[in-house]
Amino acid sequence: MRCAASAAVDMIDADGCRAFLVRRLHPGGGRCPHCGVSLDGRQAESFAAGGRIRCNSCKRWSTWRTGTLFHRAALDERQLFLLLMLTSLHCSIDDISAVCRLSPDDAYHWQHRISEACH
Repeated sequence: MRCAASAAVDMIDADGCRAFLVRRLHPGGGRCPHCGVSLDGRQAESFAAGGRIRCNSCKRWSTWRTGTLFHRAALDERQLFLLLMLTSLHCSIDDISAVCRLSPDDAYHWQHRISEACH
């Protein structure tokens, strides 16, 4: 079962996972995480598509991950999506580790971080 479960990351659409995460983390739409100015036009599209944007107001660079619990995470969108889903389903550390291709220590760390952020 674990071999089949670890293939889950490859079977999930990265763009769909990122779109879900962006909607979840930024429900009011894209905003500069530094100054709070609403993003519009090409900046909003680039932000939602996972691109790096430079705020016209404060001139600082950011992505959809900036200022979130996923800031500087070295995981792709598919792994982050699975982490969020498996943690919300109260799956075991071993299952999260296998499915997301993480060490048990990393799986524990992320499960704890996500649980704290959701409560």
